[in-house]
Amino acid sequence: MQKLAIDPKLDWRRFLELIAIHRVTSLVSGQLNAAGVPDLGKDFYGELARRSKAVTLRNFLLVSELVRLQRIFLEGGITAVWFKGPVLAQRAYDNPALRESLDLDVLIPRAQVDAVNETLLRQNYVPQFDLVTPRQQRLHERISNQHSFYDQRGGLCVDVHWAVSEHEYSFSNFEPLPTCDIDLAGHCITTFEDEATLCYLCYHGCKHGWWSLRWICDVAEFVRRRELDWQRLMTADRLPIGTGRMLRLGLFLAHFGLGARLPEAVVGWIKSDRAVWSVGRSVLMDCLKMKKLRNDHVYTAMMESWRDRINYKVRAAWGPTALELERVALPDSLFFVYRGLRYIRVTRKYLFERRPAAN
Repeated sequence: MQKLAIDPKLDWRRFLELIAIHRVTSLVSGQLNAAGVPDLGKDFYGELARRSKAVTLRNFLLVSELVRLQRIFLEGGITAVWFKGPVLAQRAYDNPALRESLDLDVLIPRAQVDAVNETLLRQNYVPQFDLVTPRQQRLHERISNQHSFYDQRGGLCVDVHWAVSEHEYSFSNFEPLPTCDIDLAGHCITTFEDEATLCYLCYHGCKHGWWSLRWICDVAEFVRRRELDWQRLMTADRLPIGTGRMLRLGLFLAHFGLGARLPEAVVGWIKSDRAVWSVGRSVLMDCLKMKKLRNDHVYTAMMESWRDRINYKVRAAWGPTALELERVALPDSLFFVYRGLRYIRVTRKYLFERRPAAN
């Protein structure tokens, strides 16, 4: 790293831009300091320190808000399982300040969705979509697995999940994920067990095309710090969430991309899947080139069932979203009309709104 740092051809402005895009500012800052990189200039270190401090302050703000909401949920009898964000930072990095987090993610029983919504509204959070009628809310629960709430005063966001994945696929989680309790800032917080967390990280990365280096860092640091039951993961007929191929891709990126140490048996398990090698190399190359693979390419390639791939394509083309629900409230018997509204909206978006202006 020292030789790379003193390379006169290295564009440090571009470097700062890239680590901000990938949301690894604090990680990079810590690695530069640990490696004893020589002085790179007051301006560079000043800007890096400023950005790292901003990340740290926001992370601690998120921790404080998580603890506050957990207390309120407990008082209201709401069962909350927290994942990603500060909880993942504590488990993967042993330091909530190191992982840049944008929001809080909480999983609650579907039967308590209304109670959580009302609780967050009382705490001055505003929902992302204005679904004012009970019918709109029920339809949203049918087509989605989460709803975001924003605190306009502090700039915080809470993603409320009633499921951690869509329910249309064979690899979705139809049973509650196993949980455990951890210590976060002196408070007992419930989250997913280690194996379930790893499977979720790999599923989530595949769903979003692994475009962020931060997600690969999460997997690499998580497998480095946790004692995982590899035999159970490699031989399970069904993982807690996602496919075996999604898990292998995440481990491929962590091992071959960031040098995460894995047992030889696990490396052999990864190498046995040619599709993982092909997609994994493309993801790593595009990360280096700052290109972004299409999310659906990575996601569908890691599906192991052709029915899931077809289902995904159909849902992407015709499946209504909260944007359609927000515009008009229809009875359940006319749910199919939302599909037509989505078709009209998407057609207008790609055929008219993106049409170049005439000379």
